[in-house]
Amino acid sequence: MDRNPQAVLEDYNNKGIDKSTATKLLTSIIENYDEEKFRLDAIDILHTLKIKTITLYEFFENLLLSDSSEIIRNAAAKYISANFLEISLPVFQWVILHETSYYCSITVINSLVKINTIESKLI
Repeated sequence: MDRNPQAVLEDYNNKGIDKSTATKLLTSIIENYDEEKFRLDAIDILHTLKIKTITLYEFFENLLLSDSSEIIRNAAAKYISANFLEISLPVFQWVILHETSYYCSITVINSLVKINTIESKLI
């Protein structure tokens, strides 16, 4: 099987693989490919498939905290905000204190506004 994000999506849509396998293949692409376009495509497909597991949250949390690409970190922040907003406060607090990318910081600030709790306003 060709392991690019679109091929994974096609296999999933054609019932060649299940959602769990698609998730594993897409996260493998994100972890192992150097080209940001493929990595971003894989993130977009995971979002399209509406996959929301705690394992996937932890995966995106790790990307947000440690990926070398600010584009990927920003995409991870957007994924967390869209799919795991209710549990994102601790990681977003860390990002506010340590992130050097303007774009990631803005994404996280916008997410904190969406959370709209006393705790999020204090950050």
